[in-house]
Order: sequence, then C-alpha cells, then structure tokens
Amino acid sequence: MSAFGSGLSALAIGAHPDDVEFGCFGSLQRFDTRRIVVMSAGEAGGPQEQRRAEADEAAGAIDAELTVLGLADTQLSVPAVIDEITAAIERTNPDVIFTLSALDTHQDHAAVGRAALVALRRFRGLVFAYPSPSLAPANFAPQTFLEVDEASQAKKMLALDAHRSQAHRHYLGTDYLETVSRYWAHQAGAGFEWCEPFELVRWTAGRE
Repeated sequence: MSAFGSGLSALAIGAHPDDVEFGCFGSLQRFDTRRIVVMSAGEAGGPQEQRRAEADEAAGAIDAELTVLGLADTQLSVPAVIDEITAAIERTNPDVIFTLSALDTHQDHAAVGRAALVALRRFRGLVFAYPSPSLAPANFAPQTFLEVDEASQAKKMLALDAHRSQAHRHYLGTDYLETVSRYWAHQAGAGFEWCEPFELVRWTAGRE
C-alpha cells in the first residue's frame, strides 16, 4: 500500500455506527491519526448502548478515536449536522475528510452528505465521499480508488464483525463485503485485490 496519508490525519464522518466501517475503514488505516465522528447511536436499529459499544470495539480494531453523538437516528437535520461537522473540524483540524454522499437514498446519509457540502466549503484539503449500501449505483461515480492491503482488509472485516446487532443485514455478510471490495478493485484496473472507491467532493490547496 502506498504512503498516501503518512504523517497526515483523517476524519471520517458517519450517520450511524457501521457507516464508516463499511465505506472507508480500509483507507482510514493509511493515516497516522484516525478520527471518527458518528452523528447518532443508530438506536432505530438496535439498543443504543449496544450499538455504541459495537462502534467503540470497531474503532479499536484500527486504533481510531471515536465520538458518537446523540442526534436522533432517522431524523438527522442538515442544520444540526452542519454544526456538529463544523465543531469536529475545529477540534481535530484534519488533513483529509471522508463523508457520506449527498445523493444517498437513506435520509440520514443524505443529510450528512448535504451538511458536509456546507460545513466544508472553506476546508482546505481533500474531501472524499464514500459509498454506503443505500447509495444507488447511478448516483455514485468514483474517480479515486485506494488499494486496501491484506492486513488492512482483515482489520476492516474484524471491525465490521463487531457490529453483532446488525449481523442480519445482508450488506455485512462476509461474502457480500468481499464481493464489493473485489468489484471495486477490478474497476480500478490496477491489479488490486481489495479496494475502496471514492468521489472527490472537494480539493482546495494553497501554493507550496
């Protein structure tokens, strides 16, 4: 795996526990400092305490700092998420940000994506949108493909396995996850075995 991210910090933003794990946990491991902010505890999908504990276990699999906020699951509002993203940026000062897509068909995912467009309009750095199971293929056109090496893939799978309350979800099945990762590796056309795809949302850089 290349040295992209070496010495840099990344912030990954999710709506619920398991969003970030699914979309960018392989790539997040490229960074020396890894932080995750999740807007809700995902209580609509299981007991809040359990989901928070699962998210904490998953973050520990890749040595990431985790913050799970208390916004209401399935009811995320764009203004509230804008405020939380802004606060997270001020607190963490990341070099690269991973977020959900504004075109996602899940209302909470879309709220995070739309809020990110506003909250990050003055952010100087890379902003990537990662896919979720509810993002329709027609609404996702990745231009960036990051290889996930064997060790990072294993840790990603371990992190996803931590979400035991969601084991019934088809998109957390091992076969599905392996198929998705290998599909995007094939699309990258670079001989990768595993890969994560991203849309480049924004890249603002000053002169060296």
